[in-house]
Amino acid sequence: QADKAGKANEADAIVMIQDPQGKVLAQCSLWWSNTAKLNGKATGFIGDFEVIAAQEAKPLLQMACDQLRAHGCQIAIGPLSGSTWHRYRLVTSLGRQLPFFMEPTNPAHYPTLFLENGFGVLANYYSTLCDRLEVDGQELERYRQRFNASGLQVRALNVHDIDNELERLHAVSTASFACNFLYQNISVEEFKALYKPLIPLLDPSLVLLAEVESQPVGFVLL
Repeated sequence: QADKAGKANEADAIVMIQDPQGKVLAQCSLWWSNTAKLNGKATGFIGDFEVIAAQEAKPLLQMACDQLRAHGCQIAIGPLSGSTWHRYRLVTSLGRQLPFFMEPTNPAHYPTLFLENGFGVLANYYSTLCDRLEVDGQELERYRQRFNASGLQVRALNVHDIDNELERLHAVSTASFACNFLYQNISVEEFKALYKPLIPLLDPSLVLLAEVESQPVGFVLL
């Protein structure tokens, strides 16, 4: 069992398989408290999935599902580390490019380990690469006129007022993502804990906020 210690995303339990010498061969974390429902059914999440020896995936996932079932869960979803604000998918095709910053990575055989042990595909995600960056000057001017007419202003992130800026980003994010699959809300304190450590890595001129009458209505990360 894991001690939640008051942390919002702390796992309800950790399951692991060890060899006789105590070396961890496979492990995962489990969540069943306050997880998002799916079609009205109680869900349990399996996240932080790591397997050194592939043959240990079956007993690990079986133990995980048994625990989730014992705590009233009707559907097991994985990998999903507590909520979609954290890691929530497997990479099934690596492509030829380096991963985007903060995108998940995993060994290529992990998807097979889930599929061979009773799991099916619940949702698909993809990223695209665009190398056509030409700008249509007339179209750009039309957008500029629309923005100006609506009172919309765009500015760069102010790292010298980062707490207030993160509160603005939180407000837009929670409104924008509310209809996302398996979405769960997150407090502004949790949001800050997730993203404040990244601020030193950012070029603030590449984080743009859109505002109308000083209220945030959108943002873009470049």
